[in-house]
Amino acid sequence: MNLKAIAQILFLLTSSLVISSLALLFAFHQFHRKSCALIPINSPENSILINTPRIFIGRGSEVDVSILDESISSKHCLITQRKGRFLIKDLNSKNGTFVNGQPILESELKDGDLLTIGNKKFIFKVE
Repeated sequence: MNLKAIAQILFLLTSSLVISSLALLFAFHQFHRKSCALIPINSPENSILINTPRIFIGRGSEVDVSILDESISSKHCLITQRKGRFLIKDLNSKNGTFVNGQPILESELKDGDLLTIGNKKFIFKVE
């Protein structure tokens, strides 16, 4: 076997290992990602299912979830998921973001937390 043939075989083996490793990493990440929902309290809105690593919430058209309410800023807050934990960050909204009645700039969310976005109240539920 010549050197070129050996190099091609090594390249194919290495490529297969890299692709297999990426597939396993993706499957691991998908398996360990949790989903959650914001369940509205005394409001006609539907529950908001969150099953992506991040979701922007606001009143504007440039967000993932738009809630038509004047008390909510156009880009109000961001919910992210990192390492199985959910975090919420206020995006300098006019009326603030609250977790369990406390104003936050950034906070971890836990199952059952009361989340207030503008005047809208939600229960945070991890599924």
